[in-house]
Amino acid sequence: MYPITYTQGDNITVLMDDRDVIFKRKDGMYVTDFSNWLVDDTDRVAKVNTDLCLYTVEERESLYT
Repeated sequence: MYPITYTQGDNITVLMDDRDVIFKRKDGMYVTDFSNWLVDDTDRVAKVNTDLCLYTVEERESLYT
């Protein structure tokens, strides 16, 4: 879905439209903490919160048949 770059033994970078996600090697796994995704723009914060929000099945039941 997105292009990536790989530096063997160091990191994997997912190249996204508005920002990149960098996974660093730690204890044999590639992990990220999304700290570089923190924003001050309240509109963007609201969108991120909406996108990441967890809903209950009851709240989303209209999506299911």
